[in-house]
Amino acid sequence: MNDALYKLEKSDSDIDELLRIHKNLVYHMLSVTGQLQNQDAESAAWEALWDSLNTFDVFSKNAFSSYACRCIYNAIQQVIREQGKIPIEIMLEDEFVQYDETIAEEASVNRVETYFKQYVSTKRGTIRDVLLTWYSSSFEMSQKALSARCRCSISYVSRVQQGFRAYLSGKLKEG
Repeated sequence: MNDALYKLEKSDSDIDELLRIHKNLVYHMLSVTGQLQNQDAESAAWEALWDSLNTFDVFSKNAFSSYACRCIYNAIQQVIREQGKIPIEIMLEDEFVQYDETIAEEASVNRVETYFKQYVSTKRGTIRDVLLTWYSSSFEMSQKALSARCRCSISYVSRVQQGFRAYLSGKLKEG
């Protein structure tokens, strides 16, 4: 592992070296989401990698690549939403599940809302604030905006979101 990742004050040359080392994360996530030919998505992915290099919590138990992949994935999905394209696949717990278009959207939205209310009722403090703020934006608010609004780190927001996604995935698999 390159020690530049753990510097609090990274120089431009450190950032350039880290971008070069971790460029495969960008192309991996573009490939996984089927956006290799989408230049806007590639640009957003590179920006997300740069942001993740600068916002990574070095004291986190998560690996940098896990954090960066989540940031890159979210950036790519934001571009897809802005372009009005419907993603073919959705990610739950690092598994890609084919989206079944025959499921009534309204019923699935109600299930997610029900599971969200159950989950958030067990949370307190900053975790609850992050979840409720995210929910109030229809799960559209970026991690950066959430962290600014709730006064916490982006990596903390990511962990809170991942906790809910894991819970939701388990509930959806139960049936």
